[in-house]
Amino acid sequence: MKKLFLILTLSVLTTGLRAESTERKTVKTYIEILAVQRGATPTIDTGNGKYSEQYKTEEGEVIVFNTVMGAVNWFVSQGWKLESVNMSAGDDRLARMYVVSKEIPVEEAKSKEINYIKK
Repeated sequence: MKKLFLILTLSVLTTGLRAESTERKTVKTYIEILAVQRGATPTIDTGNGKYSEQYKTEEGEVIVFNTVMGAVNWFVSQGWKLESVNMSAGDDRLARMYVVSKEIPVEEAKSKEINYIKK
C-alpha cells in the first residue's frame, strides 16, 4: 500500500513538473501602423525609434505595404491582434493609427530591448 501511494505521489509530481517546464513565458508586444493621408504608404512603428515604410519579418523578408489596410490585414493574418483604431483630423489631413499586438516569448522581447531605449 505504501509503495502504491509513493508511486502515485511521484507520478503526480513529475506530471506537474513536466507541465510547468513546457509553459512558455510570454509578453505582449505592440506595433503602430500610421497613415497621414488617404492612399499614403503606411508608416510602421515597432518601438525602435525609427518609423519605416517597410517591415522586416523575423525571417528577414522586407515587406512594403500598398495601403494602411493592407498592412493591418497582413499583420492580422500573421497572428497579430488589432487592439485599437484612432483617427484625428487637422490641417486638412486625416491621421489613422492602428495598433496591433502579439504575444512573444520573454527571451525574444528581452533580446529586442536594446532597440527600444534611446541612447
